[in-house]
Amino acid sequence: MADAHGKGIYGVLQSFSLPGYRRMKNIPLLSRVYVWSVVFEPLLFFNIWDEWTTGIGGNISRLLQAMVIIALIFKYSMKPSQGFRIINFANPIYRNYGIYLVIAIFAGLLSALFGGYNMEMTFSSSRQSLFANLLNSPAVRPQFEYFIAIYYFIYFVVLPRYVLKTEDALHYFFLIFKTMFILSLVIGLFSLPLDYFGIRLVPCHISNWSHWAGARFHGLAGEPRHAFIYLFLGLAVFKLESYIKNQPLSKIWIVTIIAAAIFTQSASGLIGIAVFLVLLSLDRFTYPMHRGRVFLGLSLLILTPLFIYGLINSSSHLSYYLTSTSGLWDILESGGELPYFMMVQSPDIYPLYDLIVKARELDILPIIIGSGLGSASVINNHYTHLASGQMINPNSQLVRSLFESGIIGSLFFILSFISPVKQLTSHVAIKDRFMFIMLTWLLIGCFMGIRSAAPFIYLGIFLAVFAPCCKANKGTAP
Repeated sequence: MADAHGKGIYGVLQSFSLPGYRRMKNIPLLSRVYVWSVVFEPLLFFNIWDEWTTGIGGNISRLLQAMVIIALIFKYSMKPSQGFRIINFANPIYRNYGIYLVIAIFAGLLSALFGGYNMEMTFSSSRQSLFANLLNSPAVRPQFEYFIAIYYFIYFVVLPRYVLKTEDALHYFFLIFKTMFILSLVIGLFSLPLDYFGIRLVPCHISNWSHWAGARFHGLAGEPRHAFIYLFLGLAVFKLESYIKNQPLSKIWIVTIIAAAIFTQSASGLIGIAVFLVLLSLDRFTYPMHRGRVFLGLSLLILTPLFIYGLINSSSHLSYYLTSTSGLWDILESGGELPYFMMVQSPDIYPLYDLIVKARELDILPIIIGSGLGSASVINNHYTHLASGQMINPNSQLVRSLFESGIIGSLFFILSFISPVKQLTSHVAIKDRFMFIMLTWLLIGCFMGIRSAAPFIYLGIFLAVFAPCCKANKGTAP
């Protein structure tokens, strides 16, 4: 279908052809380092030091990111005429994330004013460095969460438009990403049967060689829950590459990735799939109604609980979680000690419980706009009564988003990822557009189950690929 200028979207993307692979030597070093920094970000196996050293995980990606940032600062300070533009959050592509940040900042200011960040103890551990103690302290960590929220968006979503500006650079990204993804997939599938027999081949992280995930798929993505979302990031990137090449997405990839995701036996992944199915079914109702869409939406809503129930019963690991929920509400109300499997998930349980308590007491404002970034770790400390004052964030982005930015902030956060994809695929063939939208919902759902850079990475590459299309629509170019 042609756009307003009479040029089909595939025609705009036609320049992305295979010969780009033969011109890798023309790719700037900065672009190469940036690609590797992005590719390594979700591969948590390459954590070479833990949080006890610096306060944040020591993935090789962080070192490469530091190199990229230093190089960019040097480049644009020496040649400001090259015109590096400051991100414009008023742009339709970025607007929703800008609104989300405004809501989060406003909620944080209110929370600070009314004691939402107050803690009686300070964090200090002899295991950690002085810098790590400072960064994870109640006085610093909440503010650092705002920096992370802005940094992730700029580095992974905005920068690809500046750093991966040529077809060669984009092809280089797809080549490196695909190579590392296949390597992770092969290692994960090869080590899985060995794990069943107690032969430990691949740990979760280099920094902790004794940390094993058991007989569950994880590859090079760290823990199984992180592998779950990484697998679907790979599926989304493969779809994007196949579209550029005007080729169908191989069903072999789809089946293999789904099978590997099932073998992770991830409870967080299960939550993510449930969120995805609910979001997708609700999204179907936003389109003009006809029997097919109504049937699809209702089917997804009905089949979602059946799908979850079947997966839980098929996995002893997931069944333990379900069994452990027995009497959970009474334990929370009495302040008793949680069962082991629930204690492991307590960083996600306590913020939800606190929201229910607030609703019961008609304290509505925190439910609507949240309590500010970093506040979930404060409430976890309150309920767990940690003597060290350690800041523990929820693993689930859904819990974290609802508690810290409320219902409204969470809505704009979700729109930050899905709206650009819908907007930039408005002239794409219906089947391809549906696939792009569905895979984006899938990444958002998985992200709600376990926090990851995956949706940021995908959106950034998606915008870089569709940048030529943006120019054909005034006011939409990032």
